[in-house]
Amino acid sequence: ITGSTDSLRILRLDSLGNTIWSKTFDIGLYLIYDIKNTSDGKFIACGKRIQQIDGVVLKFDIQGNLEWLRIYPTGGIKPLYSIDELPNNGYIVTGEDKDLPNDTDKILLMRIDSTGNIIWEKEHKIFTRSAYGEFIKKINNGFIIAGGTFDTVNVPENERVYFLRTDTSGNVRFTKVFPNNRHDFYSAAQYINENRFMFSSFAYSQIIPNDSSTNIVNIADSMGNIISSKNFYTNIF
Repeated sequence: ITGSTDSLRILRLDSLGNTIWSKTFDIGLYLIYDIKNTSDGKFIACGKRIQQIDGVVLKFDIQGNLEWLRIYPTGGIKPLYSIDELPNNGYIVTGEDKDLPNDTDKILLMRIDSTGNIIWEKEHKIFTRSAYGEFIKKINNGFIIAGGTFDTVNVPENERVYFLRTDTSGNVRFTKVFPNNRHDFYSAAQYINENRFMFSSFAYSQIIPNDSSTNIVNIADSMGNIISSKNFYTNIF
């Protein structure tokens, strides 16, 4: 596991949660959002430098030693939220990219090689509002991306959970936005198999008095069609 304290930290735990080792790195303030096992028995992680809000990708060995760190500078903000290993060498990363001061957030899709060099980089929008890439998974013939965006239908605008599929070059094949008449904030996604993905979100209304909050779990197929949906209600935020 990894994240952020007063420095960059990575921990390896056993199956009962006991710490096998813990490493800290005095290299500045970083916030790490995702970490994955790699096929060579190591770890790949992504996140951002906190002060500059540059994107960052890091590779660790099995003992938690930092092998390399790549920073992707920007004139605005460029955090990286999710990373996945590619079977033909390298990694695919998603996040957001915003050129300050007047730009809106765009979904960032970036392919890098095995040492973090950029092979190509794409930006996408949904509707005409801000959107964020918060989950990515390599599937047959392309990539699945999920995250949050804002609709242009309701006033005030509501946040939406989207599901986007691209080809292997990062070009959009289709986009699905899950319907809701309230704010629906993306929380997490999970790959089940090539035709099953799970999405978790949190919904509430800004205009309905005493509206109860709802945790939503959707299972969708690879085309974004909802197969199963379950709501979990609560009277607290």
